[in-house]
Amino acid sequence: TGMRMLAYPAEDPNKNPKPEALMPVYLYLMGKDSRGVNGQQIDAQPKK
Repeated sequence: TGMRMLAYPAEDPNKNPKPEALMPVYLYLMGKDSRGVNGQQIDAQPKK
């Protein structure tokens, strides 16, 4: 986004994951299947 480019002008935006790559984790966490998930650190970044 424009705000991110202002905050990190030297960053290559192509190295950041696309939002659609992160959404499955967030959708899982918002759904009923994750009701028992608590007290954990969740890494939503896709593995390279």
